[in-house]
Amino acid sequence: MVQFHSLSSQDIEKFKVSHPSFKIIRSIGISPNFPQSKADEIRNYALICDFLLFDFEMDGKSGGTGKQIPLKDAVKAAKIARKYNSKVKLFLAGGINTNRIKNEGETLKNVFDYVDVNSGVEEEPGIKKEDKIKEFMQVME
Repeated sequence: MVQFHSLSSQDIEKFKVSHPSFKIIRSIGISPNFPQSKADEIRNYALICDFLLFDFEMDGKSGGTGKQIPLKDAVKAAKIARKYNSKVKLFLAGGINTNRIKNEGETLKNVFDYVDVNSGVEEEPGIKKEDKIKEFMQVME
């Protein structure tokens, strides 16, 4: 598996032709109330990728913010992706933590295949906290 953050859909298509055994994950930044151009981007990647990872986008940059994509926008992005490729697997990232799973877990389980947790189990940036990881795993069961 290979995860790309900045390759265009055309470049990913070229990569897939030359590396057919690789599964492709494409990260896509989602900001609140995203525009039609973002919906078009989701469609383009859903058509060629095996997995999409939605992460919070701020000022054109995604990942590492610790901020959550609002549930309605995350679900909207997922629906767009699945409209064009019912087999694409979906990750939700961006500030995923125990509270979000407790509060929105049922919806997330029905919409997303995976969650990507990072800052939600950190004591400080880059430092994971074992008790937060254990708590998160218990809530996920």
